Amino acid sequence: MKKTLLAGLGLLLVPFLRAELLFCSEPSVQVFETGHDAYEVSCRFSVNTDSKTAWAVLSDYDGIGKYVTSLKSSRTVERKADHVMVEQVGQAGLWFVQSKFEVLLKVYETPGTKIDFEDVSKKSFQFYRGSWEILNGQNGVQIVYKLSVVQQTRFPMFVTRGFLRKSIAELIGQVKNKIDGRGS
Repeated sequence: MKKTLLAGLGLLLVPFLRAELLFCSEPSVQVFETGHDAYEVSCRFSVNTDSKTAWAVLSDYDGIGKYVTSLKSSRTVERKADHVMVEQVGQAGLWFVQSKFEVLLKVYETPGTKIDFEDVSKKSFQFYRGSWEILNGQNGVQIVYKLSVVQQTRFPMFVTRGFLRKSIAELIGQVKNKIDGRGS
Protein backbone atom coordinates (compact mmCIF):
# COMPACT_ATOMS: atom_id res chain seq x y z
CA MET A 1 0.00 0.00 0.00
CA LYS A 2 2.81 2.40 0.95
CA LYS A 3 4.70 1.73 -2.31
CA THR A 4 1.50 2.21 -4.32
CA LEU A 5 0.84 5.53 -2.58
CA LEU A 6 4.39 6.75 -3.25
CA ALA A 7 4.24 5.64 -6.88
CA GLY A 8 0.89 7.39 -7.28
CA LEU A 9 2.31 10.56 -5.75
CA GLY A 10 5.20 10.39 -8.22
CA LEU A 11 2.85 9.97 -11.18
CA LEU A 12 0.75 12.92 -10.03
CA LEU A 13 3.81 15.16 -9.86
CA VAL A 14 5.31 14.20 -13.23
CA PRO A 15 3.07 16.46 -15.39
CA PHE A 16 4.13 19.49 -13.34
CA LEU A 17 7.86 18.93 -13.75
CA ARG A 18 9.88 20.55 -16.47
CA ALA A 19 11.47 17.94 -18.70
CA GLU A 20 14.99 19.31 -18.22
CA LEU A 21 14.78 18.61 -14.49
CA LEU A 22 14.41 14.91 -15.23
CA PHE A 23 16.62 14.55 -18.29
CA CYS A 24 19.57 16.53 -19.51
CA SER A 25 20.08 15.96 -23.25
CA GLU A 26 23.58 17.50 -23.54
CA PRO A 27 25.29 16.53 -21.41
CA SER A 28 23.40 13.33 -20.60
CA VAL A 29 23.35 12.18 -16.97
CA GLN A 30 22.74 8.50 -16.33
CA VAL A 31 21.76 7.18 -12.89
CA PHE A 32 21.63 3.46 -12.09
CA GLU A 33 20.63 1.79 -8.84
CA THR A 34 23.36 -0.73 -7.99
CA GLY A 35 22.13 -1.93 -4.61
CA HIS A 36 20.21 -0.94 -1.51
CA ASP A 37 20.42 2.90 -1.53
CA ALA A 38 23.50 2.62 -3.79
CA TYR A 39 23.78 4.46 -7.11
CA GLU A 40 26.20 4.88 -10.00
CA VAL A 41 26.13 8.17 -11.88
CA SER A 42 27.92 8.82 -15.16
CA CYS A 43 28.08 11.68 -17.61
CA ARG A 44 30.16 12.57 -20.65
CA PHE A 45 30.23 15.88 -22.50
CA SER A 46 32.37 17.65 -25.09
CA VAL A 47 33.87 21.10 -24.86
CA ASN A 48 35.62 22.96 -27.66
CA THR A 49 38.71 23.86 -25.63
CA ASP A 50 42.09 22.42 -24.73
CA SER A 51 42.87 20.08 -21.83
CA LYS A 52 44.85 22.78 -19.99
CA THR A 53 41.77 25.02 -19.80
CA ALA A 54 39.53 22.14 -18.68
CA TRP A 55 42.08 21.12 -16.04
CA ALA A 56 42.28 24.68 -14.69
CA VAL A 57 38.52 24.68 -14.05
CA LEU A 58 38.24 21.14 -12.66
CA SER A 59 41.19 21.52 -10.28
CA ASP A 60 40.16 24.95 -8.93
CA TYR A 61 38.76 23.51 -5.70
CA ASP A 62 38.57 26.87 -3.93
CA GLY A 63 36.81 28.57 -6.85
CA ILE A 64 34.16 25.98 -7.71
CA GLY A 65 31.69 27.40 -5.16
CA LYS A 66 31.58 30.66 -7.15
CA TYR A 67 29.77 29.07 -10.11
CA VAL A 68 28.28 25.80 -8.81
CA THR A 69 25.10 26.98 -7.11
CA SER A 70 24.62 23.90 -4.91
CA LEU A 71 27.94 24.54 -3.13
CA LYS A 72 27.89 27.00 -0.25
CA SER A 73 31.62 26.57 0.32
CA SER A 74 34.57 24.68 -1.11
CA ARG A 75 38.04 25.05 0.31
CA THR A 76 41.36 23.28 0.23
CA VAL A 77 42.24 22.30 3.79
CA GLU A 78 45.46 20.43 3.07
CA ARG A 79 47.79 19.88 0.12
CA LYS A 80 50.35 17.07 0.24
CA ALA A 81 52.59 15.55 -2.40
CA ASP A 82 50.21 12.65 -3.10
CA HIS A 83 46.77 14.16 -2.41
CA VAL A 84 44.65 17.23 -1.65
CA MET A 85 41.98 17.47 1.07
CA VAL A 86 38.95 19.56 0.04
CA GLU A 87 36.05 20.42 2.34
CA GLN A 88 32.71 21.14 0.67
CA VAL A 89 29.34 22.13 2.12
CA GLY A 90 26.25 22.52 0.03
CA GLN A 91 22.54 22.07 -0.39
CA ALA A 92 20.59 20.44 -3.15
CA GLY A 93 17.02 19.37 -3.62
CA LEU A 94 14.22 18.05 -5.75
CA TRP A 95 10.65 19.27 -5.42
CA PHE A 96 9.98 19.83 -1.72
CA VAL A 97 12.96 17.79 -0.48
CA GLN A 98 16.07 19.85 0.33
CA SER A 99 19.18 18.21 1.70
CA LYS A 100 22.34 19.75 3.15
CA PHE A 101 25.54 17.84 2.54
CA GLU A 102 29.08 17.97 3.88
CA VAL A 103 32.03 16.12 2.40
CA LEU A 104 35.74 16.03 3.10
CA LEU A 105 37.20 14.87 -0.19
CA LYS A 106 40.53 13.15 -0.44
CA VAL A 107 41.56 14.06 -3.96
CA TYR A 108 44.19 12.33 -6.09
CA GLU A 109 45.32 14.19 -9.19
CA THR A 110 46.86 12.85 -12.36
CA PRO A 111 47.86 16.32 -13.58
CA GLY A 112 46.13 17.40 -16.74
CA THR A 113 44.05 14.25 -17.17
CA LYS A 114 42.21 12.88 -14.12
CA ILE A 115 40.91 13.75 -10.66
CA ASP A 116 39.80 10.93 -8.35
CA PHE A 117 37.99 11.82 -5.12
CA GLU A 118 36.45 10.12 -2.11
CA ASP A 119 34.59 11.46 0.91
CA VAL A 120 36.47 10.43 4.06
CA SER A 121 34.22 12.18 6.58
CA LYS A 122 31.13 9.99 6.01
CA LYS A 123 28.95 12.79 7.45
CA SER A 124 26.40 12.92 4.64
CA PHE A 125 27.06 9.72 2.69
CA GLN A 126 27.94 6.17 3.64
CA PHE A 127 30.05 6.04 0.49
CA TYR A 128 30.93 8.78 -2.01
CA ARG A 129 33.67 8.21 -4.61
CA GLY A 130 34.08 9.57 -8.10
CA SER A 131 36.26 11.01 -10.80
CA TRP A 132 36.62 13.65 -13.50
CA GLU A 133 38.60 12.63 -16.58
CA ILE A 134 39.76 14.77 -19.50
CA LEU A 135 40.08 13.01 -22.86
CA ASN A 136 41.62 14.79 -25.82
CA GLY A 137 39.65 14.74 -29.06
CA GLN A 138 39.82 16.27 -32.53
CA ASN A 139 37.59 19.24 -31.69
CA GLY A 140 38.51 19.90 -28.09
CA VAL A 141 38.12 17.62 -25.10
CA GLN A 142 35.61 15.22 -23.63
CA ILE A 143 34.97 15.33 -19.91
CA VAL A 144 33.86 12.11 -18.22
CA TYR A 145 32.29 12.33 -14.74
CA LYS A 146 31.59 9.26 -12.62
CA LEU A 147 30.19 8.94 -9.11
CA SER A 148 29.36 6.00 -6.85
CA VAL A 149 27.23 6.96 -3.88
CA VAL A 150 25.46 5.28 -0.99
CA GLN A 151 23.19 7.68 0.81
CA GLN A 152 22.82 8.01 4.60
CA THR A 153 19.18 9.11 4.49
CA ARG A 154 16.62 6.82 2.90
CA PHE A 155 14.31 8.25 0.27
CA PRO A 156 12.13 6.35 -2.20
CA MET A 157 14.10 5.28 -5.29
CA PHE A 158 12.20 7.59 -7.68
CA VAL A 159 13.04 10.57 -5.45
CA THR A 160 16.73 9.64 -5.11
CA ARG A 161 17.19 8.98 -8.84
CA GLY A 162 15.46 12.25 -9.74
CA PHE A 163 17.46 14.11 -7.09
CA LEU A 164 20.77 12.71 -8.34
CA ARG A 165 19.92 13.30 -11.99
CA LYS A 166 18.86 16.90 -11.37
CA SER A 167 21.76 17.74 -9.02
CA ILE A 168 24.42 16.22 -11.26
CA ALA A 169 22.89 17.75 -14.41
CA GLU A 170 23.07 21.19 -12.77
CA LEU A 171 26.65 20.59 -11.58
CA ILE A 172 27.76 19.37 -15.01
CA GLY A 173 26.00 22.22 -16.80
CA GLN A 174 27.63 24.82 -14.57
CA VAL A 175 31.09 23.23 -14.90
CA LYS A 176 30.66 22.96 -18.69
CA ASN A 177 29.64 26.62 -18.90
CA LYS A 178 32.67 27.64 -16.84
CA ILE A 179 35.03 25.62 -19.06
CA ASP A 180 33.36 27.10 -22.17
CA GLY A 181 33.79 30.61 -20.73
CA ARG A 182 37.48 30.09 -20.01
CA GLY A 183 38.09 28.57 -23.42
CA SER A 184 36.74 31.53 -25.37
